[in-house]
Amino acid sequence: MRSLPRQCQAVVVHDDLATKQRAGELWGAIVNNMGQDVPCTVTYMFAEQVEQAPVMERASQIDIVIVSMHDLARFMANIAGWLSDWLTADTCLPRALFVLHEGEEDRQLVNFLRTLTEFAGVTMFSCGRETNHVQKTTRSERGRCFERLTVSVP
Repeated sequence: MRSLPRQCQAVVVHDDLATKQRAGELWGAIVNNMGQDVPCTVTYMFAEQVEQAPVMERASQIDIVIVSMHDLARFMANIAGWLSDWLTADTCLPRALFVLHEGEEDRQLVNFLRTLTEFAGVTMFSCGRETNHVQKTTRSERGRCFERLTVSVP
């Protein structure tokens, strides 16, 4: 009996339509990089919806989280508990966190997230407005499938 391939599960957390569009363009690049034969689903939600979203109850099944926010501190206030659950979920599959943020004022939070993700074995990529591409910010062995990813983000 042939088993079906596991589906890649992604969640995009955004502020507004502009940040949703920015994350959507990144998601398109990620899917293109993985190849069209990899089955994927993505759930988009506003940061305020995270605590009530049914998909978020299955943290261990989410492979990719994309955060696209104007105010990264507000994001952390809204989903810090869920993010902790996701980072500590018991899974052997590679996972990645993509953080699209506004820039210098978010630098400390990006560094904090980098530390958390590295400890959890999650590969983290970040992109501020001062750069135009997503940069890998950790060296997780479990995240090797994302190592070649370089995408431009508007």
